[in-house]
Amino acid sequence: MALLAESRDSTIAAHLDRICQCSRLVAERLIDDSLYGAEVDAEFVETIDRAAALHDVGKVGIPDSILLKPAKLTSREYEIMKTHTTIGGTLLEELMRSHGSYPMLKMGAEIAYGHHEWWEGGGYPFQRRGRDIPLSARIVTICDVFDALTSKRVYKEAWRDADALGILLEQAGRQFDPHLTQVFLSLLPRVKETYDRYRF
Repeated sequence: MALLAESRDSTIAAHLDRICQCSRLVAERLIDDSLYGAEVDAEFVETIDRAAALHDVGKVGIPDSILLKPAKLTSREYEIMKTHTTIGGTLLEELMRSHGSYPMLKMGAEIAYGHHEWWEGGGYPFQRRGRDIPLSARIVTICDVFDALTSKRVYKEAWRDADALGILLEQAGRQFDPHLTQVFLSLLPRVKETYDRYRF
């Protein structure tokens, strides 16, 4: 499903591999974490390793003229792009209603809905804040933004790692869960190993 939704972008398989692996790294570190350890166990780690790939599944409903536009989106186009969160979350919820609730689909829906929510409440689609945003979505948010910044897209060149890390630090406590941001930064050598393994 994730590959189908992203099939218009030839580099997306590596993107999904990196998002899944980086999300897994963060989740593994949280098992013994003083703040979030009670929420994370081996099943959570295995589930996010797969469910993270569903974060952008809703892009299947976004027109090519917007999704692949090699320039900044207009305000109207951006509002349409934002609907990929609700399209994806709704799609996964409908699958569960039809075929039963499975951990990967349940977490996938959380991530699809929540990966553009902001820690301080300024994100979309529901303007959730803090720990009201599911932990799985907060993890994927950081991994997804880092990957988006450091990857070449139709509308931009890849950023240097140092510049992307600067954004993570600048937005910690605003866009990103500050504790999870520090966990991600502490894993940077392993993140870079993941990028070496899953290049474009």
